[in-house]
Amino acid sequence: MLCCKLMDNWIEVAYDLVSDEALQALLEEACTRDGTELTDATIKVGQLREGLRCGRIQLRFYPAEECCHLVWTNQPSPH
Repeated sequence: MLCCKLMDNWIEVAYDLVSDEALQALLEEACTRDGTELTDATIKVGQLREGLRCGRIQLRFYPAEECCHLVWTNQPSPH
């Protein structure tokens, strides 16, 4: 299993190697980032988690920015 993959300006991080608490916080933050989501984020967090599991979403770390982003992809995950 690949834990992370270095690309030009980002690193793909295997979501299942991130602690559940950190992943939950990242997913919740992504759901409420712009303050436009006024409903319970539980359903959307579950959808994002499923997207990570199925490979529709990648967790990417950008060293220059020192932050993580969730990125939609059309490629299924290799793990």
